[in-house]
Amino acid sequence: MITLVNVMTPEGGFSATTTIGLTWGGIYATAFLILLLSIKEILSASSYYGKEVESALNAQILPILFVFFAIVLFKTVEVLYP
Repeated sequence: MITLVNVMTPEGGFSATTTIGLTWGGIYATAFLILLLSIKEILSASSYYGKEVESALNAQILPILFVFFAIVLFKTVEVLYP
């Protein structure tokens, strides 16, 4: 579902288009990335940390990290070029 919002101000007006619900996916991805990075940092100080654990965590962190960078890129472009 796409929502179009028209805002009128004394200086002029502008339109903002957003997709409802898309923001929650970014919030969940960011929170999950923070959680995985925290788990990796905690496990790196324990005796359970090894190459297998590092590989397993990196396999989960890397795709979510790409999603995070895509979110940052798209939000930056959205602000700079409305």
